[in-house]
Amino acid sequence: MLVSRLFRIVAGVETTAQELSIPAEKSATGFRRRTAESAIRAFFGSNALVAIVVLTLITIFLFREGFGFFGQNLANLRLYRQAGLEYVDIIRGQAEKQTALSRQLGDIRLQQMRAGADQAALEKFDKFANKFSDTGEQLNGLLSDATDQAQALRETMLRLGSHAGAGVIDSESQDQPSAAAVPAGSEAEQLAALRSATDKFAQISDSMKAQINELLTASPALTNASARKAFATWKAEVEEYLKQLPAVVEELRAWDPNKPVPAYRAITSFLFGTQWITASFWQDWYGIIPLFVGSLMVSIVALVLAVPLGVCAAIYVSEVASPTEKSLIKPYIEFISAIPSVVLGFFGIAVLGETIRAISRASFMQWMPFFPISERLNVCTGWKNAPSPCVKSGIAIRFPAHSSTTIVSPITRPSPSRTADTIPDSDAGTSTRRIV
Repeated sequence: MLVSRLFRIVAGVETTAQELSIPAEKSATGFRRRTAESAIRAFFGSNALVAIVVLTLITIFLFREGFGFFGQNLANLRLYRQAGLEYVDIIRGQAEKQTALSRQLGDIRLQQMRAGADQAALEKFDKFANKFSDTGEQLNGLLSDATDQAQALRETMLRLGSHAGAGVIDSESQDQPSAAAVPAGSEAEQLAALRSATDKFAQISDSMKAQINELLTASPALTNASARKAFATWKAEVEEYLKQLPAVVEELRAWDPNKPVPAYRAITSFLFGTQWITASFWQDWYGIIPLFVGSLMVSIVALVLAVPLGVCAAIYVSEVASPTEKSLIKPYIEFISAIPSVVLGFFGIAVLGETIRAISRASFMQWMPFFPISERLNVCTGWKNAPSPCVKSGIAIRFPAHSSTTIVSPITRPSPSRTADTIPDSDAGTSTRRIV
């Protein structure tokens, strides 16, 4: 009796000890779980904090650099006017127009040659084209002299510090001596010497007008209809060019280097500028329109190519492809989508583009009408000489489009599989048959 009672007491003590030990084990497990969760939460929380700090610093840096950029751009625009670079660009515009008109004669000659014109007619046309090109020699000489004078004036202003804050100009061009000979004298004397080009331009324009009008009275005979039409268009452009020369002379005389450049020009020239030219010996321009238009053109062409191909690839993989094909196609698409489109675009331009340009110069490829390709591959190269630009831009954009296709396809792939079963059943009810 006593022994059995002792056994019951020992059993009760063991049961109580086990019951007491269970909460302790649960408490230890819960503590470890809470510790692990806290560590994970702290890890991701610290990463989020780091990301917030980095984004804040990037935002502050961008705002600081942005405000500094607009200030430097305004100083650059003011220096552009005060140093006479704006004045010289008026003359430069007329010289470039004359050069462009001379270049058009080369295109007209090419049409004549392709039409099978005889050698005598081509030589007569060449003589006419050379005489027209020679009419711009005096203008180009005046432009060269005015360019040197404007560069010398700018260097003088920077050296004397009369235009503070012109930090956009390359510091190397300030440290090294200018290639242009700096004439002796004050800024006013150099500016007066520069502005004396107005009278010279008026004399040159009168001489050009007389020489070109004399040439137009003895225009060469053209045998090809398209060449005659192009020459008539060219002749109208030349007459328009000659008519606006007196207005250019008045613009040069009215030009004022002391005319203030408003502060808002630093912003408007950036938002609506049509030129993006950096590290130039003459003048840097920061207009965002070319960057925006280029990005928009590439995006539109890439989407036009990528959306149909991506949707078709998604439908094929989801509804048509066999399991073996899926095992090959899906990893390939997902792998390619992981490569940045910038890398693919760079490969298309730097590697494939250069290879195609080299092949286009081979003798066995001369039968192609737009070969050889002399320019670098880009979207906006030579639109007037199609189909060459179409081929070149297609090569350049094909790789970003390929990257976009690999993005569109995985996004579209689940859609066919999520189509309601009633739609295929209703198609079957209208006697629609599955193609594959």
